[in-house]
Amino acid sequence: MTAAMPYSVSLESGLQERVPAARITNNFFTMLGIRPQLGRGFLPGDFPNLFTDKPTTAIISHGFWLRRFGGSASALGFTLPISTRGTPSEVRIVGILPPESSALDALFPNEGGPPDVWLPLTLDEKEDNRYLKVIARRRDGVSLGQAQSEIDIISRHLLAKRPRKNETWTAQVRDLREVVVGNYKLSLLIMAFAVGLVLLIACANIANLMLARGAARLREMATRKAMGAANGRLIRQLATESLLLSLCAGALGFVLSIATIPTIVAFAPAQIPRISEAGINLTVFAFCLMIAIATGLLCSLAPALGVAKLNLSSTLKDGGTSSRGSRGFLSRGLVILEIAASLVLLIGGTLLSKGFARSQLLSLGFQPDHVLTVAMEPIVRPHPTRPDALVVRPYGDSVPQLQAIPGVVAIGSSGFIPPNAARSQCSTDTLDSETTCASTTFSHEYFKALQIPLVAGRLFASQDTDSRSVTVINETAARMMWPSQSAIGKRIALQKPHWMTVIGVVKDVPNAGLREPIRPHIYQPPSSWGNLVGTLLIRYTGDLSAISKSVREVIQSGEPNAKIGRMTTMEQLLDKETAPLRFNTLIMTAFAILAFVLAASGVYSLMSYTVSLRMREVSIRMALGATRNQIIATIVRSGALLTTIGIALGIAGAFGTTRYLASMLFQVTPLDPASFAVATALLIAAALTACYIPARRAASADVVEILRQD
Repeated sequence: MTAAMPYSVSLESGLQERVPAARITNNFFTMLGIRPQLGRGFLPGDFPNLFTDKPTTAIISHGFWLRRFGGSASALGFTLPISTRGTPSEVRIVGILPPESSALDALFPNEGGPPDVWLPLTLDEKEDNRYLKVIARRRDGVSLGQAQSEIDIISRHLLAKRPRKNETWTAQVRDLREVVVGNYKLSLLIMAFAVGLVLLIACANIANLMLARGAARLREMATRKAMGAANGRLIRQLATESLLLSLCAGALGFVLSIATIPTIVAFAPAQIPRISEAGINLTVFAFCLMIAIATGLLCSLAPALGVAKLNLSSTLKDGGTSSRGSRGFLSRGLVILEIAASLVLLIGGTLLSKGFARSQLLSLGFQPDHVLTVAMEPIVRPHPTRPDALVVRPYGDSVPQLQAIPGVVAIGSSGFIPPNAARSQCSTDTLDSETTCASTTFSHEYFKALQIPLVAGRLFASQDTDSRSVTVINETAARMMWPSQSAIGKRIALQKPHWMTVIGVVKDVPNAGLREPIRPHIYQPPSSWGNLVGTLLIRYTGDLSAISKSVREVIQSGEPNAKIGRMTTMEQLLDKETAPLRFNTLIMTAFAILAFVLAASGVYSLMSYTVSLRMREVSIRMALGATRNQIIATIVRSGALLTTIGIALGIAGAFGTTRYLASMLFQVTPLDPASFAVATALLIAAALTACYIPARRAASADVVEILRQD
């Protein structure tokens, strides 16, 4: 068993930088099977005797090594000045990790990825170690359920030992493989299902074309057979031709995939496990080759069986233009299959597209454009009169200088920024029970920086700076807690009996992520500690790069020890929130369009071939007085019947499969009637058009010429 504690450190040499870090126990990397690319791992002597001792050695990530040291081997042995929670220390780099590890990605999903700096950790039984990430290797034969049972026993023992401290804590055992895949397992399975459906549609289309080609060559095959060719030789010829076509198509598809994969990876969200490793290798090549061979052989099977059962006299007599009943039934069945499978994909793509469109049109309640976010770390210094105490200095002193930067419109700060907020329990003097709320502590210009509109009352004024007795809430809180009256002047509390009076109501802003409903939100009044840690929100006009450079220079000139973390725009942060939905929509829509085109072409090819076989019948009908519209209606009616059956099967299939899309959709239900109707209407229109084109061609044919040839 091993453990890790995520946090962050500040680099004190050169450019000030705040980087993610972790302290780990002695067998952490050994447990995960990770060995340093350069240098060594931690040795027993690297671990301090007490939990509070300063670490003296460090292992760094591959990315940090490239970024900070340019990939030079001289990084080994380099002394790195760092600051952990305001306490300066120096660590010597003893190892450099390999480029990537999916296990580390999974263990640190909320820290923006694996840490850049790894430090040794010695556990102290007297400390509260709930912040640790613990991993263990199961013995052979021990199931996940058995491991959970043992952990439950330990949890009950700890609860009995410290009831008040452990009453709200539980422990859950999870398989690391499942953690690595995370929330993207279902998405990847759905994508694989979509690939399978497209492959099925393509195979059905090819099989139909091979059936039509085989039927057109019946006279040729009958002639060869009459001249002494054995069935086996004819079947081998058909299989060879089909296999050659399949391998050529497979080779073209393989080349296109090599060119397409970098584009897909570029559009994919970084949260997908090991997405950067996606590429073509020997396994993928072997799979593609196997699929191409199997497709070619299967598509030649039906024509080969037709040759084996060939009736020489009847085939040579009718010129090889008739269609056997079983072959026609198989062709129609394949077209129905194509329509059904493509409708399932088309409905899925429509659902995702509608959800993505809604995410782009979502009313955020604020203006995210032209807002620069700057993650900050508190400045911790020794107390001037108490050697055993520390003083945390706010960044508020830098605000006047930042406001003087040309192009800066407003500067706010907050511990949380939309679409997230702290989760709390709040209560009012009119409700008996507590309600789950969102809470944010912020500076005066927070609302101005994000341009969050005031709905009622007023915002905070300078005289409210040191007061904890007033607050501003959102529309949801006002509507839920005082539904039939004004919220202004009412009392609300995050912790009884510390009541706050509502002085203003602002527009709703997402506070539990973009997917979750907006919670009641309490904006805590600004105070000295409210400006210490968190993110600066700077509304600007003009060039972003110039503003960013000026902000960094002003902060570090006013406070040399300032630690500046991530600097990015609010729009980029929101794009990251919607990246998984955007990627899923892109991939599924591409598959749906491909399936749509294949299904339409399948209907068209079947109807074209059917019409070519029925040209003599059509000519006789027209010679006997049938009108052009009657001929078109007759042919379209037969295609419409196939389409109706395929649509019915497709809708039934979509009802059974779209529910798995629920976690991927945004404000759209898996059985959204509008999405089903749009996808169905599109496919019906395409199928009927594919039927109408050959029907019109047949109705426009020269009757006399056809009858004379026959």
